[in-house]
Amino acid sequence: MSKFKEMIAHYEKAQEISGSTTGLVGTTNQLYREEIRKLEMDQDLSDKGKQRRREEIQREFGDAFIKNARTMNQERKSSLISARTAAKQVINEDPVKPLGMDLKEFERNLSNLKLDVLLETNPTNAIKKLQDFVGEQENPYMAKQLLESFPEIAKSVLDGTSGPNTGKFKSDLQSVLTTVRSKAVTDEQRKAAEIYQLAENQYVRNLFLADSVEIQSLRANLGQKVASYANTPELYRTKEEETQQ
Repeated sequence: MSKFKEMIAHYEKAQEISGSTTGLVGTTNQLYREEIRKLEMDQDLSDKGKQRRREEIQREFGDAFIKNARTMNQERKSSLISARTAAKQVINEDPVKPLGMDLKEFERNLSNLKLDVLLETNPTNAIKKLQDFVGEQENPYMAKQLLESFPEIAKSVLDGTSGPNTGKFKSDLQSVLTTVRSKAVTDEQRKAAEIYQLAENQYVRNLFLADSVEIQSLRANLGQKVASYANTPELYRTKEEETQQ
């Protein structure tokens, strides 16, 4: 699997986990209410016994929910980290080198451009030649080769300038440089940069929105404590964990 596909797979997994939180809360609440209904129909327990059992059921379902939330949050964050790692690798990959005559023609034309700019006595004309050459480039690999030669070309242009117009020529070159940098980036790298930023932003977000419908329903069914730890399940202690301490 390519790093790009790996990145997409990890990011989509994180999205899938984030989108399944509503289902987790809904299923947990539904099963909890079913247990409570069964308890209410039990004729063998006193009101005090039912209350004690109700509290036990609430704790059991609360602990189970927290365990699931822990797993989901750990897997979500792990997937986001993996997505960012793969995205960074894609961003730093070199574009695929073209084969055949196209590359040779580009290298020849680039060499001619360097010589033309070096010998051009008018900086405006030199920049125009550079702009025209950049406008012809569509291959990211070739654009990157041009990017590596840009300092040399820019120096040739600026060596022929003096006085107040130097600032304008530098600005023109900066504009051309921005275009070259953009052309040196592949579509996959642009997507990787987007995924990298999205994953970084989502990593610090909570699993559940504050005071969302899910949090409110948890509070109503499983109690305030479970609801308050929904986004920090690693800090919650289940009954089993309390016993082991």
